[in-house]
Amino acid sequence: VIDSPGDNLLAEFGSVVDAVQCAVAIQKELQVRNNQLLENRKMLFRIGINLGDVIQEGDRIYGDGVNIAARLEGLAEPGGICISKTIYDHIKKKVNLGYEFLGEQPVKNISEPLGVYKLLTKPEDAGKLIGEKSTINFKRPWFAFGGLALIVLIAGAVSLWNDFNLPDIEAANLEKMAFELPEKPSIAVLPFTNLSDDPEYDLVSDALTNDIISILSYQNDLFVIDRHSSFFYKDKPVKIATVAEELGVQHVLEGSIQISGNRIRVTAQLIDAINGEHLWTERYDKSFTDIFKVVDDITFNIISEAQSEIVGESPGDPREGGTENLEAWLLYQKATKYGRNQTEEENHKALELFEQALEKDPGFVNARVGKGWKIWHAGLKGYTEKPEEALKKAEEIAQQLIKDHPNNVGVNALMAAVHMTNREFPEALALAEKNVEIDSNSAKTNADLAWILLSNMQPDKSIDHFEKAMRLDPYYPPWYLNVMIRSYVLAGRYNEAKLAIQEQLRRSPGTFFNGQAHLNLAVVYSKLGEPEKAKDELAKAIEIWPKNTISFVRREVDCTDQTFVADYFQTLQLLGLPD
Repeated sequence: VIDSPGDNLLAEFGSVVDAVQCAVAIQKELQVRNNQLLENRKMLFRIGINLGDVIQEGDRIYGDGVNIAARLEGLAEPGGICISKTIYDHIKKKVNLGYEFLGEQPVKNISEPLGVYKLLTKPEDAGKLIGEKSTINFKRPWFAFGGLALIVLIAGAVSLWNDFNLPDIEAANLEKMAFELPEKPSIAVLPFTNLSDDPEYDLVSDALTNDIISILSYQNDLFVIDRHSSFFYKDKPVKIATVAEELGVQHVLEGSIQISGNRIRVTAQLIDAINGEHLWTERYDKSFTDIFKVVDDITFNIISEAQSEIVGESPGDPREGGTENLEAWLLYQKATKYGRNQTEEENHKALELFEQALEKDPGFVNARVGKGWKIWHAGLKGYTEKPEEALKKAEEIAQQLIKDHPNNVGVNALMAAVHMTNREFPEALALAEKNVEIDSNSAKTNADLAWILLSNMQPDKSIDHFEKAMRLDPYYPPWYLNVMIRSYVLAGRYNEAKLAIQEQLRRSPGTFFNGQAHLNLAVVYSKLGEPEKAKDELAKAIEIWPKNTISFVRREVDCTDQTFVADYFQTLQLLGLPD
């Protein structure tokens, strides 16, 4: 034994065969002992074995031989052993084992890719050789771990890593809760951490998080925080207790991914933040193509823990619009990231990616919806020389989709947006109400319904759904509050409007939404009999957003009957807002 840093063990062997036989014996003995323990008491170790030169300095050894063995350990499954091709060449005819080729793996700080084999230790696998070279379309795939577990031969070592020692969890303080806890089980899913070195894999960790949130939100007997607020904590060193207190939930799910070649390792743990307890921890070592199965397993465990029924009573299924084509799925995830800011350049890029996804899987419904949205945005915002044609094309896509997928929330939302553009407000309302029935846990479906309710002259109901959307998404986007303020004003609830306006001014300084807040505050002061303050607020609104005119605001405030908003516009005209 050379060293034992942390939970690791570094041991030196003079023989390749001795090292392999020792590693197999260790794993078999650990399996026997683990079989006698409860699940949460078991310890699973990974072992990597390499043959190579090392440098000895006092009691320490280092060098490429050690580095490669460390990477091999990272590729091993819990309870498994990975070896380099050099080791395989030495033992393939000397040890009665089986082998699975895991491909040529790029290794950090090593110029050439490394051939990797998994040891198959069951008696029936003896003599087997499984697998050919296979790749997934990513760059620089390799695992990086903080603790090394390795076997290095000649001047080498075996190291074992136990990463099941879970730290104590600080319990959340109920008195610090920003919101009252929901009556039904509540959960926030934190963005999964990408532990691979390549930042491109963030796309996969974010997509995994999104899919888990999407499936959970369809469970009517769970309360699930919206992805928008979950991603507020991305890359932030935050305590679980703080997340629970700020979002007002009892449970928090956190996890990580590591990708190497065509393999993915996903770790997830569900925490009861109120009691400071780990409810369960799972680790999945899968082929990358099994990522959809990993999502299903994680969500099933959460739902089972909450004693909820899978899919509850929802008439919709979040998987219904998906794909089993991995390349199409990755292109779709990249497209959704490009499309969030809705600039002309990003809108065009997202459209290209959605079309590429559809080339891989023409039946990918969610990609067809995404394509429809980008074409709709291009027409609405003038990102094309023929906006009317773009809006018509978006309508055709929506109509084609809704015939075959009437319970797909994305399809219904796209069709509702088309109806709003065509000023077909009752038709839009029917679809928005249906979406909330299907996915009542979604902040966006509730906010969309609230927006459409206002256009259907139902401001009080609009406010109710905005309140629900904001509870599901405490870090909600500013447009929620913008339309909600207008609902307060049109409902004549001026004092509540003032409070909401103050919040918007705090949240969105110097933006379009800030200008709209001052505009609505001008109307409120006028209605409360304070004309001088009203004029001051109007001046601020125009200074912050010079496009504020009667014609501009009319595009923002549209409804089934213009008499509903006549007083609103008359007030703005009397205050001096230009046409």
